[in-house]
Amino acid sequence: MFYFSQINVSCIKAKIHSYFLWT
Repeated sequence: MFYFSQINVSCIKAKIHSYFLWT
């Protein structure tokens, strides 16, 4: 569960980074 949540956080951070990158 902890491992899955870590991957989830990384995915969210990547999406946020991409969002700021494209705006």
